[in-house]
Amino acid sequence: MKYPAWISRHVVRVVAAQVVVLSALAVLTGFEPIVWLLTVDFAIRAFLGPKFSPLATIGRQIVPKRLQGEVVSSTPKRFAARLGFMMFATASIFWTGFGMQLVGQILVATVMVLATLEAVAGFCLGCVMYAQLVKAGLLNGNDCPTCVKSS
Repeated sequence: MKYPAWISRHVVRVVAAQVVVLSALAVLTGFEPIVWLLTVDFAIRAFLGPKFSPLATIGRQIVPKRLQGEVVSSTPKRFAARLGFMMFATASIFWTGFGMQLVGQILVATVMVLATLEAVAGFCLGCVMYAQLVKAGLLNGNDCPTCVKSS
């Protein structure tokens, strides 16, 4: 299974908006299954690709086809999705596994703030971190043309 080299920047932003809404619902209602749902969706996007993600599928349905051609390199977004997966997995473990709901809610709220930046402004902190790791020589960045140019 091959991860796509490029993904629609508009679909990414719609996915981020969905993460914001679902995260807010989880934090405000304390409904744990939402956190697990987001953990699974982040895992799918991080390790299998957006093709299989329910949130990305909804995003592709919402974004008009004519805008889906505006693409960005998927490598930094995949890195960011892996960070999001780690945050949500940790939140899920604390929230449901250890009964430490507040710790889980803080982690979910942190991802919610970062997803808000992506949804509203197109700013991806995980992508910035990825580019910095490429510049530092810790990642090769060969599969991210925009990262190689900026290093």
